[in-house]
Amino acid sequence: MKKSFVPDKFIVPVIYKTEDFTIRKLTVLDLEKDYNAVMEAKDHIHELYPKEYTNGWPSDTLTLEQDEEDLKWHEKEFDERVAFAYTVFDFQNENCLGCIYIDPSNFYDAKITMWTRNKVTDSLLYLTVKKWIKNDWPFKNVHYPVFE
Repeated sequence: MKKSFVPDKFIVPVIYKTEDFTIRKLTVLDLEKDYNAVMEAKDHIHELYPKEYTNGWPSDTLTLEQDEEDLKWHEKEFDERVAFAYTVFDFQNENCLGCIYIDPSNFYDAKITMWTRNKVTDSLLYLTVKKWIKNDWPFKNVHYPVFE
């Protein structure tokens, strides 16, 4: 098992709400809404991130079962405190808009990637996440590939 990259005493947020978003721990219970959002955002994700960030994920042939395995993996990482994946819903917590991934980095305290279903939401989510990380997380030196 990898070592946590947040202090042991740090309480990892499970949910964060703003007037625009409900950001919460990504779990396998989000499977159907996550899968639909991923497949709808697939081309946009590929526009945002070069292949070295995504390894070509999501592919045109991504199945619901493969997405379920991904969600199980993200949930396990979160529980072990080695990486943190969040789903992003609208404020009413009805529609999956995208995801946020907070990962360890060799050069920064954390590397944060994210995607949404559309470019307009990307900017708002980036500003929201940047504020959240600054105020509620123990990181001082954070990298946001694509957004910086």
